[in-house]
Amino acid sequence: MHERLEVAFVFGTLGNLSGALGEGWSVEDHYAWAIGAESRLNLPLPGDATRYLLRFTVQPLVNAGLCDTQRLDIDTVSGLLASFSIDRRTTIELALPIEQTRDNRSIELILRHPDALRPSDFKQTDDRRLLSLCFMSGTLVRQLDDAREPPAETAPGCHLIVAGNHLARQMAEVMSALPILRQRVACHFVNTDQGRGAAPPPTEALQSAALCWEQSGGNNGAEWSGLRGMLPADCDVRRFAAPRMKALWPFLDADPRLVFEAGLYPGGRYPYGDRIGASLAYLQLPDDIMQLSYQSMTEKEMPDLDALFAADRAAWRQLDATHDVKVAEFIVENFRRYRLFFAPPDPTGDLLRHMIMQLVTGSPIEALCDPAKLRRELDFLLTGYLGRREELPIHPHVARRFGLAWWQPGMRYRWHSNHWTFEEHALRYIRWTPWRP
Repeated sequence: MHERLEVAFVFGTLGNLSGALGEGWSVEDHYAWAIGAESRLNLPLPGDATRYLLRFTVQPLVNAGLCDTQRLDIDTVSGLLASFSIDRRTTIELALPIEQTRDNRSIELILRHPDALRPSDFKQTDDRRLLSLCFMSGTLVRQLDDAREPPAETAPGCHLIVAGNHLARQMAEVMSALPILRQRVACHFVNTDQGRGAAPPPTEALQSAALCWEQSGGNNGAEWSGLRGMLPADCDVRRFAAPRMKALWPFLDADPRLVFEAGLYPGGRYPYGDRIGASLAYLQLPDDIMQLSYQSMTEKEMPDLDALFAADRAAWRQLDATHDVKVAEFIVENFRRYRLFFAPPDPTGDLLRHMIMQLVTGSPIEALCDPAKLRRELDFLLTGYLGRREELPIHPHVARRFGLAWWQPGMRYRWHSNHWTFEEHALRYIRWTPWRP
């Protein structure tokens, strides 16, 4: 018996479990406190008949003489799974009953923690929350029987070529990570951006490829043209494009300060310029005055957002007319309810899933696996998908104008290992000079 990591969970507003936390939580950026006497947690599952282990890294709130340990019982609707007594930061582990994971896409855990404390009861603080355990991260681990694993040398059922740049690379990574396709589909990424990056796939993989997903746009260099000519005549070639959304970021513009910063920011520290922020960059103003100036100028110069969105929609429909993957109606119908873009050219897991399913449907991949199970695994894998990691903050006025249900005031965004609000990001962008650390 050995283990394989199925998914990692990260608690907090910057993690991937915001939709899984029910009652009984106090959520902060990098973790979540279980509060009161009971908390609910609804975790996603792959839905197969494999045995799984669940692990959580937790930190108890304890105080010598007042509460030396925090008790924790983890139940499901069928009864108690495990009990713990926790006095220090540790990782707890419990086996999930296979009868509760088989054919289920989620499991609800009931966490009972009767020893919650108020920090204000034993130290100088105004924090009167009833806190018990701080949950930081977790993992879902698949338990595998060595004898049941397919031999490593088993030949794949087909070869898939994914050609393009960043979006194609993400698609190839997702396809390679799907458990149902292991030993069935060999996925090969070809970087068509001036021939840089990934090495070309083996000649035999190209010459026997059953399908090819080709991203248009960018620099489809001469090297890819030669490789494409090696595909067999019956290879199923499907084309897709990287949709962009500009209406969520109405002040995008080139910034003359953008330079290559070796070893730190190969694409530049702030590749998405802001014309209002750049216009304020060389003014020597206090931070509060600078923020007020930026806010006033952006509100005064806010363009017609409906017109920008109409232009985006027209561009998506033009892409739909010339590509196999259709995105226009999906984005129009869903961008308010779900976050579909991290930045103008970078899709979230929801949009990526929509595109991949169109490429898979009706392809040779469906003949090699259960399509319903493949969809479940894809949903599971892309829950909390981080993409290329950087998130371009959205102006609060824009979020309110479009009625973005997934946005909230004070929302924080990842930017090169930082977690900034829109206002913090804007101020740092304005203050930035390439030579300053």
